[in-house]
Amino acid sequence: YDLEYRGSIFMPFEGFRESGAVAKFTYSDQFHLEIAAAVAKVKVGLKVVSMFRPEEEFVLSESVYCADMGVGGNGGGDGDSDTNGGDRGTPKNSSPLWRAMFELDTLYFPTATGHIKIVNYDQHVYSTTARLQLNVINVCLEDLFTFKNILLMENGLMITSSHPLVSEIKSTLKLDGKRTSDTAARLDLKIVSNNNTFKYDMSGEYQFQPLGNVENEGIYSLSYRLTTPFEALDHCFFNFHVQAEKYFYSSNMTIDVVDNRINMDGTLEIDEHFFGLTTDFIVASPSFTLPFCHLSFTKDFSSVEKSVSIILKYPNKKKEAEHFELGTTWHFGGEEYIKFSGNVITAFKELDNLQASFLFSSEPEDKEYSVEIFFKNSHNIELQLNGKIQMENIYLHIESSLDQFRELVMNGTLKEQDGKLVLESQVSLDQTVRMDLQISSSQGVPLFMIARMTDNRRWHQGEVRDLV
Repeated sequence: YDLEYRGSIFMPFEGFRESGAVAKFTYSDQFHLEIAAAVAKVKVGLKVVSMFRPEEEFVLSESVYCADMGVGGNGGGDGDSDTNGGDRGTPKNSSPLWRAMFELDTLYFPTATGHIKIVNYDQHVYSTTARLQLNVINVCLEDLFTFKNILLMENGLMITSSHPLVSEIKSTLKLDGKRTSDTAARLDLKIVSNNNTFKYDMSGEYQFQPLGNVENEGIYSLSYRLTTPFEALDHCFFNFHVQAEKYFYSSNMTIDVVDNRINMDGTLEIDEHFFGLTTDFIVASPSFTLPFCHLSFTKDFSSVEKSVSIILKYPNKKKEAEHFELGTTWHFGGEEYIKFSGNVITAFKELDNLQASFLFSSEPEDKEYSVEIFFKNSHNIELQLNGKIQMENIYLHIESSLDQFRELVMNGTLKEQDGKLVLESQVSLDQTVRMDLQISSSQGVPLFMIARMTDNRRWHQGEVRDLV
């Protein structure tokens, strides 16, 4: 394949009399690419010539490359003899797999030239050698890459420069793992700048330990570690473990960045009708400290009576536990049975424990209806009400913790006679006051009431007529 374009522009301006551009692409045994533009005395462009398995006339003297910088036959790492070493030969006495030369012209630097060579001198090992010359700066690169599969590879890299700003870069990368169980990766990096050495270390590891013969059930572990020469980020550690079973998960996580540390433990239980989440964590840092914190959420729909609850605990200024809780349960059985209850717990003295419940049940065939109501506000107020209607009989019982009102009991009947709806009842208040009450309602008299009250052997009688 050949493609070539050349163009020139002539102008009557001093210094800009001729400008031009060229684009050339050739590919046969060699790959040749040239792109350049020139305006006045400024030239910008790139020229690349490369060849796979180059022939003798394309072979360059090894002197254009850098001397052996130490990456060599051991990959820059600590691999075993199976991966690195043996009598397989060396990059210098093996035929190149690919070789290239290039020239680069920019607006800010003069022509930069470079050479690069890749040698596949073993089934899984590739060696790359390169050199870049930029004005008075020489940059040399040597890399050894071992690749067996995506989870088993190793790379050693060495870059040297004649510029004191970055005179040396050396790194080793190793990845060793199995598809279904363990994977470990490690990167070591060293940079020399102005005779100062900066070291970076990074490693990560993944492990899976199966539990039984069930697929995907087991213990998963993930860890990460980073150290740098910078005080603001001298270390970063991360560990995460989770045990996964069919309906249950438990986990532990630790994060440590410089002087900031977070620990978290949690459990998760989940199935079709149940969901339970619990987590505990600790935060320690120079600016913020949380000695403990507990948070849980539970939803239980596994039985007829369903429930939901949320719990939060954290320390106050005295490092005592502040407890907040919100819970509710309910059961809806149609028109014949309704039950609902709830509780609220807070750290506030006036509202440290609030409970309430409501229950309604009925048997329509027997014309029987009952209701129960309960309310409690901390230790100050407690109220309980029980009411029942059976046929024509009415019963009501109320108990409270108030000094002014302890107990009220009412027994009575509700029936229809002579076209009127009549309620007759006896009401007892704290067993000291008794009231006989008769209330009737008709079309002509919406409300008629007679009440007789007896208190310590004294009685009072009064009538209220035509009260609308």
